[in-house]
Amino acid sequence: MLYENQGDVLSTVLDGFCFLGYFGFLLSINLRTLTIE
Repeated sequence: MLYENQGDVLSTVLDGFCFLGYFGFLLSINLRTLTIE
């Protein structure tokens, strides 16, 4: 039971990092295009 809960938390944290990484990636691309123009 405790192990399953830790697994759920870990997967949720990993999903959060993936989402933040993807969002930051898009944001950096937008900033680059703005600075180039």
